[in-house]
Amino acid sequence: MTTISTGRQGEILAVFDRARVVIRAALESQYLVPEEDLEAIECSLYEWFDRFSRRPDCQRAVVSLRPSLFRMTCKAAQDYWLWKHHGGRIADDSLRGALSRDPEEIAIQLETRVGEMEEKDRS
Repeated sequence: MTTISTGRQGEILAVFDRARVVIRAALESQYLVPEEDLEAIECSLYEWFDRFSRRPDCQRAVVSLRPSLFRMTCKAAQDYWLWKHHGGRIADDSLRGALSRDPEEIAIQLETRVGEMEEKDRS
């Protein structure tokens, strides 16, 4: 059994909380996830990020793992719609556009947005 320092656990929570605004905005505006499903997806993302950040082979700073969190956000949104529509055609053009984009591309945009927020907070 491994233990995690309270400092690392606090970092995980802080990084996720800081990213949550951007995650929610992406899920709502780009992926059009209904309000009633947002919290469940966010909880799943936090659970994944917590486990991902605590892997024994992960010695990197938690904040450096944030791009992976954004990639997983995009992947989770894509999986959500595959499950919701059972692979069927999605009528909304903007949603279809978001789903057809590479999750990495959207994740980079999300990371840039958080970086800009942090820069703004520092000044």
